Order: sequence, then C-alpha cells, then structure tokens
Amino acid sequence: MTPIMDSLRQLTADHHRRAEQQPLEQALARGTLPKDVYVQMLEQRYCVHRALDRLTRDACNRDARLSGLVYEELLQWGRLAADLRHFGVAEEEVEALPATAALCAEMETAAAEEPASMLGFYYVTEGSKNGAGFLAPRVRAAYGLNGDAGTSYMNPHGPRQRELWAAFKERMNAVAFTELERERIVAAALRMFDAISETDAALYGGVAVG
Repeated sequence: MTPIMDSLRQLTADHHRRAEQQPLEQALARGTLPKDVYVQMLEQRYCVHRALDRLTRDACNRDARLSGLVYEELLQWGRLAADLRHFGVAEEEVEALPATAALCAEMETAAAEEPASMLGFYYVTEGSKNGAGFLAPRVRAAYGLNGDAGTSYMNPHGPRQRELWAAFKERMNAVAFTELERERIVAAALRMFDAISETDAALYGGVAVG
C-alpha cells in the first residue's frame, strides 16, 4: 500500500498548486502584499488554528495509534497569537470570515465523525512551513520587521524544519490507517487547500479592486 504521506502529496497536488497560485500568496512572495492584508491573513489563520490545534491534539490523545504524532511544539495557535499581538491585535478582537467560519465548522464535524481526518487538515498547515521559511525573510524586509516578531507562524521551526517534517512523515507512515481513515484524511487535506484559497481570495479582493 502507498504510504499515506505519498498519497497525500500525490492526490492533493492540483489543489496545492491552486492555493500557491492565489494572488495573495504571490504578492506575499514578492513582498508587495499590503501590511494590513498580511495581518488580516494572520487573523484568519489564527481562527483556523484555534479549532485545528485543539481538535488535532484531542484526536491524538484519544487514539493510542496517534499518540505523539502531533505534539505541542508543532501547534501554531500560540505563535499566531504572538504575531497578532506584535501588530497590536488582541485575540478577542479577531473575527472569522465566512469562509474561515465554514472551515472551522467542517473541522468540528469531521473530528466528531472520524478523528483521524484531522491529520489531513493538519498536514496542509504543517507542510506549508517547508516553503514559508523561505518567504519569512521577504516578509520581514517588506514590513520592516526584526527577528521572528510578526513571522513566527511562518517560520516556527527555523533550521529544524526539515528535521521535524521528516520525523512527522515517518510517524504518519508508521500508522496503520484503515481505508476509510485514509480517504477521510485525503479529503480533509483537499478541503484545507481549498479553504485557504477561498479565504485568500476574500482577503485579496479588496486589494484587487481598491
């Protein structure tokens, strides 16, 4: 059987590519994304991780097969909160856009129906760090940031990124997921890529027309 991480990479490739080609992501990479839109992006990612981190942690705690798969260092809610505080945004001020709220509701349902599916949602966010680490210096330069302040979510692991990602892949491939679990994990990853695209499009729409 194909290792689950290979299946995820292969079956989500088109959705992954579409997410990366969103105008917001391209502007972020060029260092031309307005700072306020970057902060709004962090706000929406915060809303996602507020649900994702809790649900993923709970899923790993409830199933012995998943124990240790995703641990505290790999959760991003706290880093997003710190980045927002750096920009003067309090956690209680953050509101989810409709696309973000819909995703969070879907994650709640998915976690209740098939807890292992949370690993598909998580796969997308953690995998994004492989490229985001290269973007972080450009973001710092664009907004005049120093150190990790304001970009700790983008580059949470620093030089340990490859090491931690390789270890996560190894742990995932070692789990004997059922066929149904594999299907739900892949479906969750596809949904996460699409949700990111939807949220990015909503955020960037004002830039494009204004």
